[in-house]
Amino acid sequence: MAMSEPCSSWLEPACEETRAFSVVDTGLNQVVYRFGVYPQLYQEGNYVPRRAAADVLPEARLAAAVYDLSSELQLYFLGEREGRLVRRIVLRHSAWRNPPEDMRAELAVNDRARFNELMLQSSFMKRVFFVADTLVLAHFFNLKPLYFELQGWDDRKVMPYGVLASISGRWQQPLDMPGLVLGRDEAFHLYIRLSDEPDRRLIGRFRVEVQR
Repeated sequence: MAMSEPCSSWLEPACEETRAFSVVDTGLNQVVYRFGVYPQLYQEGNYVPRRAAADVLPEARLAAAVYDLSSELQLYFLGEREGRLVRRIVLRHSAWRNPPEDMRAELAVNDRARFNELMLQSSFMKRVFFVADTLVLAHFFNLKPLYFELQGWDDRKVMPYGVLASISGRWQQPLDMPGLVLGRDEAFHLYIRLSDEPDRRLIGRFRVEVQR
């Protein structure tokens, strides 16, 4: 993830030139180029939750990207000197909640109760994973009302969901997830936390199989 945005601050909407990700050299010393265009939602509105996430298929030089409050999945071809946007896919899930209004930084400071209310009314895209050479899982969650009542992180605070999508954009499948997806391995196994109970945490290993 890019540590700074080239042309806009967290107090303003993202501009068209803003890039979310940095590609660095193998020595981790120099940024080769940046890619990742914030969806129109972020250019038209002012939203503090602006976290971006990506997954990469190195052999295909393909990257999938998602952004905190947007249901847009982006696919990029990563070249030697630039990342080219290949496709935008609007993900569909009945549980997805678009933010009802701007979520500005000053609102978070001056009216935290209202800001928290907007968070409860919004969905948060958490991660994206390639689960096959041509298939992507976008993982998001909704906040439960007790999110602001419990101290620290607790999986009981959220309701996890997902959307499977082909990289062509022609096929999608909404999912109810058994827990939060923590990561994947090179064989496309997903690691999902099934229990967050202290001293009894349970992580399951899953593989996506699509029957058409």
